[in-house]
Amino acid sequence: MELQEKRKTNFMGLKYIPRSDLDIFLVLEVVRRVVDADTSHELEGAFRDAFVRRIQNFAVKLFAICIFSNIRMGFLRHLIDDHKCSDDPENHPKRSTSERCTYEFCTRKVADILERIPIFFVQNVKRDYKHYEFGDSMVLPLHHAGPENHEGVKAKVLLGEHEGAVGKVYKVTIDPAHHYLSGVRLCP
Repeated sequence: MELQEKRKTNFMGLKYIPRSDLDIFLVLEVVRRVVDADTSHELEGAFRDAFVRRIQNFAVKLFAICIFSNIRMGFLRHLIDDHKCSDDPENHPKRSTSERCTYEFCTRKVADILERIPIFFVQNVKRDYKHYEFGDSMVLPLHHAGPENHEGVKAKVLLGEHEGAVGKVYKVTIDPAHHYLSGVRLCP
């Protein structure tokens, strides 16, 4: 699928989909077409339209993860309606989401989604001068800033002649699709 081909690798070797590439899959018309084509949600008419609006308003990135993972819309409906999952990090599916669930393959599908959440929920970089601590699973859209090799991979470049207080410090750049400093995307 086209979404699979949009993945990039950051400076730590973690995969993510740039915001500018992901956004085209998150528009209402795309959501509507996918929901209309997949009848596993078992909804028709106004109920199907309401489901499309719930996806668009509360779980559009979970929708994209389902598309990326070949998970049917019936399961997305199950996550939204039965488990109250959404794009809000507090309401992301969790390992415990599928405990005691009778929905077929819920545990396996939740595990698939959990594995892919970092690819879709990439940290945006803002100029707010605040200190942030990022966990190991947080994907930062940063790339090494050195010259590219023949495969298009940028080399590591030290940020000065000496090591930092805790080791070597490398120069990195922010993927322009993930910050509001370059004008690639207007601030929300």
